[in-house]
Amino acid sequence: MRKSSDIQRFPQSALLFRFCFRVLETRKRDSKIHDQEVGNILQYNPSDTSHWKRGKKAVRSVYALEALAEHLDIDLDTIQDICDGTLDFDEAWFDYVEAEEDRKATLDLTPSIWNERRNSQLALEKVAANILVNAHIQSVPVYLPEVLNAIPFIQVVQGEVSDKIARSSRVKPGQYSIRYRKGEMRAHTRCAIAREIARVILFSEREQFNISSKSDNHSFFEIVDLSNALLVPTAALRSEVQKVSNRVNMVKTLADVFWISKSVIRARLAQMVLEDASESVFTAAQIAARPTGAVRKRAFDLSEDDSVSPAEIFAVADSAAGVRISE
Repeated sequence: MRKSSDIQRFPQSALLFRFCFRVLETRKRDSKIHDQEVGNILQYNPSDTSHWKRGKKAVRSVYALEALAEHLDIDLDTIQDICDGTLDFDEAWFDYVEAEEDRKATLDLTPSIWNERRNSQLALEKVAANILVNAHIQSVPVYLPEVLNAIPFIQVVQGEVSDKIARSSRVKPGQYSIRYRKGEMRAHTRCAIAREIARVILFSEREQFNISSKSDNHSFFEIVDLSNALLVPTAALRSEVQKVSNRVNMVKTLADVFWISKSVIRARLAQMVLEDASESVFTAAQIAARPTGAVRKRAFDLSEDDSVSPAEIFAVADSAAGVRISE
């Protein structure tokens, strides 16, 4: 029988500590990280830090979560979702790793390359739309088994995946398998599988889908953009945006409707805003290379502003580039 002193009263806090510790480890690879370095972020003494690590101290105040997100330079949503139990450790780590890859990939992008990416996105939108039409998908959320009906050369199975939520491999020429970790199908699992579907198409079957030759500038972004377009079709997003009340959290509401992570919804909203923008918008100071591809908060916050309305989303393009996105 377990001692009462061993029982975690706040397991999500313990998970949050583990996540923060691992982020610090990746940021300081040349030095050993100690527990107290995590505690110091919140000005905890060694005793409080130990209780936090062991799940005996609740860490869930807005100020504490904001301090962790700011110090670690990661998305506040990820921190909040860990505390809410929306994300388990692997899903939170997936979010972090993908954001870091996106951040590194965007560091040196010039305005012209941003514009090239936007053009690439529009082309991949058509590829995704054709796949969904061939799969006879007309509603959301988009179910991946139905998508795979139009891509018969890819099979998806549960299996052991060591370092990722999902991983693709070639079984034989023209045939591929995607393994995803065992357990409940969740939003981040769907996201990971969709990215592997996109990886197979873009790395091995481009000609079959009439996709232009691969560009080294966009290989990472292509995977992200195609998978996002498969899970969040543009037409469906436009329709669902109009239904969201300005009294609720738009991003969370849409994430639930499409059964996808909030980071994907924010990226899709930002892409929708910019798809018809003139080239000059990519040199505007308020448009920044964010890990999620979204607009900086000082220009427009797509994260947690409950007062955001559909009209405001469309108005962003007006103020940034003098264009109007069709409603």
